[in-house]
Amino acid sequence: WATIEDGQSRRRLHDPADLVRSEVATALRLGLKVVPVLVGGAQMPGPNDLPDALAPLLFLNALEITDLRWEYDVERLLDAITDLPAR
Repeated sequence: WATIEDGQSRRRLHDPADLVRSEVATALRLGLKVVPVLVGGAQMPGPNDLPDALAPLLFLNALEITDLRWEYDVERLLDAITDLPAR
């Protein structure tokens, strides 16, 4: 998602109308728990790669899900989600 471009070679991450960006920015603004999940070898974006509304992502721990450790990684993700306090 961080590197995906629209049909005009603009990164969707910088499009305020992008649904994923909007949902993540809203969750961060409301103080909801956000768990970044890295798949397919993705890495967390750097400070210069994020718009201001998504900058708080830089301070969150990401979980990686790989094909080799699929079951273990998914279990860790489920544990992380389950441990989140109800809102």
